[in-house]
Amino acid sequence: VEDMLSYNDFTVLVKFPEGIVDKPANISLNLNPATQNVKYFDVEREVKDGEAIFGLPAGDYKIEFSASGYNSKEVSVNLEPGEEETLEVKLERNFFVSMIDYFFIAISLLACPLSLFSGLYIFMRWYAKGRDVGGRKTIVTWFVPPDNIPPYLLGSLKDEKVDPVDITSTLVDTAYRGFIKIIELEKKKYKFKKLKDFGELDSVEKKILDDIFGDNADKNDEVTTDELKNKFFTKIKGINDAVYDEMVEKGYFEKRPDKTRDSNIGCAIGLIVLGVFGIIGIGSFVAPLLSTYDIFPPFSLPIPLIIAGIVLLFTGYFMPAKTPKGTLAFEKAKGFRMFLHTADRYRMAKNAPEFVKELSPKTFEKYLSYAMVFGVEKEWAKVFEDIYKGHPDWYEGRNMSTFNTIYLANALASMNTSTVSAMTSTPGGSKGSWSSGSWSGGGGWSGGGGFSGGFSGGGGGGGGIGAR
Repeated sequence: VEDMLSYNDFTVLVKFPEGIVDKPANISLNLNPATQNVKYFDVEREVKDGEAIFGLPAGDYKIEFSASGYNSKEVSVNLEPGEEETLEVKLERNFFVSMIDYFFIAISLLACPLSLFSGLYIFMRWYAKGRDVGGRKTIVTWFVPPDNIPPYLLGSLKDEKVDPVDITSTLVDTAYRGFIKIIELEKKKYKFKKLKDFGELDSVEKKILDDIFGDNADKNDEVTTDELKNKFFTKIKGINDAVYDEMVEKGYFEKRPDKTRDSNIGCAIGLIVLGVFGIIGIGSFVAPLLSTYDIFPPFSLPIPLIIAGIVLLFTGYFMPAKTPKGTLAFEKAKGFRMFLHTADRYRMAKNAPEFVKELSPKTFEKYLSYAMVFGVEKEWAKVFEDIYKGHPDWYEGRNMSTFNTIYLANALASMNTSTVSAMTSTPGGSKGSWSSGSWSGGGGWSGGGGFSGGFSGGGGGGGGIGAR
């Protein structure tokens, strides 16, 4: 023994006769929920589904299983030496967790009717507040601009927004009225020459021309499209605001259509974003917590917000509603377009005004700017091809020897494109508040919060000749 104690490390091997020591038993665990606390021998520890309790002596055991949010459960088991036992342990959720589960189930089931209701509510909101009020509901031919309003305002009224052509048509209208002259330069460039003071114009027309000719409009009598590049874009918002304000001041709308449209579309985007982030938040934070209690997350809860946002996104564009005065002017505008588009068919009409029966070059020039905002300037020019033999004093082209009405319509189309491109150009290369688009008259018709399509009725005609 003294020799053994002289060593720091040693092993003692003891051999017992077979049968004196029992072989230990093991318990495999199938758990639901997958993570539970198990208690035996007055010792408690966490176990997971698929794990096992090893090395248990043979005998009777009472093993307690528990988990947060669940009722605990005690399992009795008798183990034989070397036995491999498997326990299926499923805990029942306690009352509080069960109520949470039922609550989320109810919310998930309600999401479907709530989605339908939210979409229907937004649609009915448009139906009640977004449609035009009043009007005759029948379109008849109208031979003069309704209320004698200028082209830019008529163009903005027809689709409830300010388009580039609504502004460039003012150049043609004021040129016809003797305030400026349009001069065609080489390479599709243009010059605008001031002929007389702009003080006689209405406030919006004056603002448009003052902005085009610069801050010193009283001194600057000429400006080219090249000189508008990278400068004029700062004026666009102010012009748009002036036109929208006039639409309200004239009584065609109770509220500015651009602000009505923007507020509804902004709200729609907000609802959609809120709904999407709601789903992401549920998946990232709520779902992991609820999965512990085997509760399916309420992913459908934000869906009504998304549905409402999508419906509002589509209806919000058509939310601006005209007043009775605006609706009547809009209907007359459609009738006026019918005349400009097919003027020839009305020359023999009994109820047509004298100036329609005897179409003259003056009539062509007078309403050319209106034809532009309606996108029918070529059709209007075609009617006068054999009537208009000269050329206007207010337009100077580069090839006047072959001048005719079709030439003028095409030249003004080119002028519109070049001018809008110059107006919207910025130093950074992006565009201003307009997009130049194509020469199509600046957009479609918008009535009744999305009223679109052809014309009904015919014959009949509106009033006398306007003073413009």
